[in-house]
Amino acid sequence: MPGQIDWKALRAVLIARAWGDQAFRMALISDPRAAIEQAGLALPENIDLRVVEGDSGVPVEEKLGVRYLVLPPKP
Repeated sequence: MPGQIDWKALRAVLIARAWGDQAFRMALISDPRAAIEQAGLALPENIDLRVVEGDSGVPVEEKLGVRYLVLPPKP
């Protein structure tokens, strides 16, 4: 279906890159859409992605059009 996104794949790519690149991690947290676009990836316009640290204590209840990416600590 057009416009569908593979969230598992995108999540894996973003987490791996954030683990290896602290500047990308900080950009991803502060402005997810811009960081994702600078990485050469796309995020549908109708999705509001919010990125939080894994131990931040921020509730990550997803709502219509809002997705959360929790960055776990690097193993």
